[in-house]
Amino acid sequence: MTIIRLNFRAALNEPRKNGNDTLFSFMQQLITQFRSCGRERTAETYTAALNSISRFSAGKDIRFTDIDEALMLRYEAYLHSCGITPNTSSFYMRIL
Repeated sequence: MTIIRLNFRAALNEPRKNGNDTLFSFMQQLITQFRSCGRERTAETYTAALNSISRFSAGKDIRFTDIDEALMLRYEAYLHSCGITPNTSSFYMRIL
């Protein structure tokens, strides 16, 4: 079994060094790593979460420094307004 070590803190604290200063680029890197390790279903679930947050932000990427409680509450309200069930909302929020 291949273990993927992903360091969110490094992505947040060293954005220019590792090229992951935005949520979309970081998630895309995760998706690529999952696929390269044969974890296709995990890659698919991360892709679904990425697509959801992308729709919420109208395709505009989100910097890590812009992610705060208010943004997450707006995203959760957006999911609710789209008729997303609590389980699906929790699924997306957990990934993000």
